[in-house]
Amino acid sequence: MLGKTAPISHEPAVATAIADLEKILQDASSSAETIEAATKALQDAMTPAQTARDTANTAGQKLLDATKNTTAAKDKGVQDAMSRLQAVMAAAAKDSATNLTADIEAAMKALQAAVNTADGG
Repeated sequence: MLGKTAPISHEPAVATAIADLEKILQDASSSAETIEAATKALQDAMTPAQTARDTANTAGQKLLDATKNTTAAKDKGVQDAMSRLQAVMAAAAKDSATNLTADIEAAMKALQAAVNTADGG
């Protein structure tokens, strides 16, 4: 289970569950029930984290695709925001500790704000 947490191993709930499970596994007195409960807690943390990541990636890609062919896409600020979103998504896919689902969402908001600014809004 511990080797199958990428690319969401650094999401807060998953990282906490990993640390808890590792601590339990290092304790020779841990019971099978305790290990099973910690393993289940990790799985329970992973499912919503993966769903959130998938949702963010899908939304991010849709936003990038929708932005590419607009007049706003010629704006330097929009181009920079598009590059940033692509970079964050790529890093998050590699299980980056500093590019999480929340960072994808923040980069999407920044891109939308850049588009709105470029469009005069």
